[in-house]
Amino acid sequence: MAPTEQTILNNYLLLPAQLPAIISLQEFVALFPRSLRSSRHIRTLYRDLQSQRNAVVDSVAEQIEDEAKHGRAMRRAVIRSKREAEMQEQDDEVEIERVVSESYFSFFFLLLFNRKKLWLIPGAAGKLVRPPTLQTHA
Repeated sequence: MAPTEQTILNNYLLLPAQLPAIISLQEFVALFPRSLRSSRHIRTLYRDLQSQRNAVVDSVAEQIEDEAKHGRAMRRAVIRSKREAEMQEQDDEVEIERVVSESYFSFFFLLLFNRKKLWLIPGAAGKLVRPPTLQTHA
């Protein structure tokens, strides 16, 4: 299964962002002059920098989570709009079929009755009656 956007962002933004992953305490101490390396303030400074870095990482993690929620909501909206479009398309197809079938049957019966020279007209109580025959002179 392909990794999600959230997994990718977590792996590339959060995991390597912790301060010990960037610089260890020993490497941090080595940045200072030899005379200050034994100071307890360096360790305190490193812990302070680490807590600031953790706050930034936590903020990024929250933003990634918010973005993931937004992405899921967008996918649901797209799926919902596709369903609605399909339903509308089906409704349109049903309407077109109804109109076409009514037109086809109306044309078919008109053609059939015209060929047989039968003209049926609606009579009383909705019954079809045959009109009087027309005299044609040959």
